[in-house]
Amino acid sequence: MEQQLPMSLQVALYAGSVAMVVLATVLIALLFQFRRQIERVVRAVEELQAEVNPLVQEARIVMEGLRDLSGRVQGRWMEVERAMDTAKTWSQRVNHLVAGIGSMVQLPILAASLNVTFLRKGLETFVRVLFNPKSQYQQKAREL
Repeated sequence: MEQQLPMSLQVALYAGSVAMVVLATVLIALLFQFRRQIERVVRAVEELQAEVNPLVQEARIVMEGLRDLSGRVQGRWMEVERAMDTAKTWSQRVNHLVAGIGSMVQLPILAASLNVTFLRKGLETFVRVLFNPKSQYQQKAREL
């Protein structure tokens, strides 16, 4: 014997199968739309990658140049520091030498300068007295 399903159950099964078909159709349509959007995003990313890759290469080249330049500058700076240290050492040696020579020569030069000053004053006085003997004595007499 065949059993028949009640009418309400048949309607429910029919409605459920229609809902499944509609749901599957809507999901397929949404998935196609989602796929198109994903393809657009992929194209945009590929275009961006095509534009960014040369920039990345140029940035790498620039960074290598900067690294090389930095190394050369650092080498030159080390040379300058060595030259400054050498100049400082020589300057200290020269200062020490000048101080030593100055201490050996300074006293005789000061003594000679003092002797020349005394000699000049003495000669000045001698010449003044020699050419004007009366005027000096007359001034002294007047002062007294």
